[in-house]
Amino acid sequence: MTMRCGSIRPKVSHIILAGIMVGLSCLGARLFAESLAVSIDGPKQWHTNYQEARAESQRLGLPMVVHFSTTWCGPCQQMERETFSSAEVHQKLGSRFIGLKIDAEEEAELAAKFGVNAYPTDVIVAPSGQIMWRHVGYLDRGSYVGQMKNWEHRFDRERAAAIAAIKAEQERLLAMERKKNSNNQTPPMPMPVPPIVEQPQVLIGLNGYSPVRINNNREWMKGRAEYAVTYQGVVFYLADENEQRLFNSSPERYAPRLLGCDPVELAASDRAVPGLIEIGAFYDGELYLFSSVESRNQFRMSPDRFTKTRHVLHADDIGGKRFQ
Repeated sequence: MTMRCGSIRPKVSHIILAGIMVGLSCLGARLFAESLAVSIDGPKQWHTNYQEARAESQRLGLPMVVHFSTTWCGPCQQMERETFSSAEVHQKLGSRFIGLKIDAEEEAELAAKFGVNAYPTDVIVAPSGQIMWRHVGYLDRGSYVGQMKNWEHRFDRERAAAIAAIKAEQERLLAMERKKNSNNQTPPMPMPVPPIVEQPQVLIGLNGYSPVRINNNREWMKGRAEYAVTYQGVVFYLADENEQRLFNSSPERYAPRLLGCDPVELAASDRAVPGLIEIGAFYDGELYLFSSVESRNQFRMSPDRFTKTRHVLHADDIGGKRFQ
């Protein structure tokens, strides 16, 4: 049976007030070296402002996943604890979806606009603003991630179909123009058909976030394709001309160390395993990415052990290959 809450707020007498637990930090924990590796959080996972999320969705061409809840809704709080703690959900937010959480009582007008009258309600909205999917009630992490994957693939197919249609129309117009120009000309000799060469897969660094903005401001901002720069086979997107100029002047300063591969995995097994932007650390002013929290913790215990690697990586090395 689907768990959900109606739109009528329960009486105060029925609400059980939970006590506040104060977490105490252990100040006597192990001290690190003077150049301690400082963890850096990944890009913003959930927006709370509709206009900002909508603008980001249109700018990046990504669909929004909107979660409506209230503070008194039990299934809503259960989703916070069990569903949204999933690493798979975190990885898709910001890279494949723009996440937006809305308190339906504080944003009653917006909730009404989306036809929300029970909680939790989750909605997937296309960049055009069209509502593509709606679900009312609790969803566990498997079901939630499954829906995200389903709509991710659907949007990819629709985007590919739209691009193909545009290319076909361009080819049609070009063919008409060629035919028109060749009516009064001698037919040209047929040109030899070049062999089909498989195009290498383009590797986008930092999931498209600007390395200059991360390094200088510790801020996660998506770069733009028109300001792309290729460094050691990896394409990095910058936010503007100035950032592009800064990156070109000193790419080794701004690109993540080891092209974003996990230094702990590289030292332990000679495998170039890509790190996650959600799990990073700055050490001596340089950004390192890790494939797991455990790997980052191991790095923090002894950073010098993993920063002295002699490997010089190229994009072709990334993907778990073992060096000979």
